Amino acid sequence: MYSYEDRIRAVELYIKVGKRIGVTIRQLGYPTKNSLKSWYAEYERCLDLARGYKTSRSKYSLAQREKAVEYYLEHGRSIAATVTALGYLARDSLRAWIYELHPELHTRVVGRSDGLARPPAMKQAAVIALCTRKESDVIALIAELDAYQDTLYPPESRHSLDLTSLKQPNVLFAVARDSTGQAIGCGAIVLCPEYGEVKRMYVCPRGRGQGVAKNLLVLLESRAIGCGCKLVLLETGPYQHEALALYASGGYERRGPFGDYTNDPLSGFMQKHIAA
Repeated sequence: MYSYEDRIRAVELYIKVGKRIGVTIRQLGYPTKNSLKSWYAEYERCLDLARGYKTSRSKYSLAQREKAVEYYLEHGRSIAATVTALGYLARDSLRAWIYELHPELHTRVVGRSDGLARPPAMKQAAVIALCTRKESDVIALIAELDAYQDTLYPPESRHSLDLTSLKQPNVLFAVARDSTGQAIGCGAIVLCPEYGEVKRMYVCPRGRGQGVAKNLLVLLESRAIGCGCKLVLLETGPYQHEALALYASGGYERRGPFGDYTNDPLSGFMQKHIAA
């Protein structure tokens, strides 16, 4: 399913980052934990990887593969949403089929930004608005966020809000949409008596590099100020370097645990005073 180059790249990065599975998968966008462990075990035994897989007949027909890739392309290019909707394939299988049928999309699938500067008109196309959390593409976006965080942190170090919690009246929730109306990012602030807490900040790979996360955060802070909030706190993980950079550039400063959080090496805490 993956080429020799893809597999050896993953193994070499895994070794370079100190054999941290979550960090490796986050940077590459592939493979699964078990695949990476298997590739590394083979590398340890043979000091290299096989140049090709033994061929076997796929249990999925070409028509099924084409249908899955077509659904992916026509429904926001969300792997999580496609897998959920079709119900007969795994994420790694879908990634391999996309690479097979549309190799030009490979860099988009693995979750990297292409590094190109976007003109102002394109950035403005990412329309941001508060929403009701009922749209199917928003649900798929949150599912994609959950799947991403699964690769980074164990369950006990994840402190996510579920969809039911996001619908509570004290939650401000915003969604960014591209020029076609497809959800590409989201974020929330939970309004507590003494502070607001940033939750569920996420931008999908195809929406990155356009300032979407920054605009989401600015909108949420503005709405929080309008609700009388003066202090915003957040918890995030050490492996989410882009998020840490975003918050630091937005004026957030390090602080200790708050609320029900405890000291956890996989948790970092920040704060920002948003009103005098």
